[in-house]
Amino acid sequence: NGSDSRFYNLTLDPVPGMTGDTPPMTVVGSDSGYLLKPARVNDLVISPGERYTVVVDFTGHSGQWMLHNDAATPYPDDDASIAKITELMRFDVGATATGVDGSTIPARIVETNNNSVPPSASLLTARLRTVQAGEITSGMPQLGDAKALMNFTNPRAATETPQLGSTEAWAMRNHSPDAHPIHEHLVELRLVGRWPVTQWSKQDPKTGDAVPLKVGAFQPPGSWESGPKDTFVASKDFITVWVATYTIGGSSVCDCHLLSHEDGAHVLMMRPLVVGSTDAAAGGWKPDPAGPAGPPALIRRCCRRRPFGT
Repeated sequence: NGSDSRFYNLTLDPVPGMTGDTPPMTVVGSDSGYLLKPARVNDLVISPGERYTVVVDFTGHSGQWMLHNDAATPYPDDDASIAKITELMRFDVGATATGVDGSTIPARIVETNNNSVPPSASLLTARLRTVQAGEITSGMPQLGDAKALMNFTNPRAATETPQLGSTEAWAMRNHSPDAHPIHEHLVELRLVGRWPVTQWSKQDPKTGDAVPLKVGAFQPPGSWESGPKDTFVASKDFITVWVATYTIGGSSVCDCHLLSHEDGAHVLMMRPLVVGSTDAAAGGWKPDPAGPAGPPALIRRCCRRRPFGT
């Protein structure tokens, strides 16, 4: 999804006047590799910056099929004044075949990055890092650490500073009005799951901090988002948890992949991410000497990327 801000909920449906079963859709890959177990889906939510590899089997499904979208815009609460894009692509499937397709989707796709420790098991040894998304000023979302919302250059020092080689579990508390596709650069992520928040504390008017007071039952990842990824939907009024092992040192960013949120005038939803040999909480952060020279250089480097923002 290379859109600026639009989420899509994809379905494949017969055009008017057609009947018959819908061709099956199977998700076989995501942002950073293949799923261990390919997932059959009837619909697929994809946020800006996410990538999925989907196999559609049109065998025995001749006719015309429309790829539809019914996602709310903005997501998830909708705004009736924003135009909807409901029809994305039509597939015209012939009644005769010019050759034999002998391909199949395996029950398991074993790769080096999808067959290791389950993400939930990593919680036993991972260090917990709490981050948050919210708004102090309406319409101006920000990211922050466990204590306060911030923009990119305030404070200038990085607050997300994992140690090289360490495994961390990030818990994203989203008390903003929107869902955000949260992305970390230069690291592979695995989703643990989400917890709905039914009550937040009163937001601190200065720091923007809010903490969950009532939390609902754990929701495991959808089968389609269980593979290696670099971007996750941090849903509104949820705590979204993922794990990562930081194998690449240096300076990059973590950000929201809604372009109007991360690349706006104040760069509100982008924060420095620095992976080094000394963690800030363990005695003071020291920047990687090979990394770019501070936040301005990071902004220039990270805002000049391709639309998919890998």
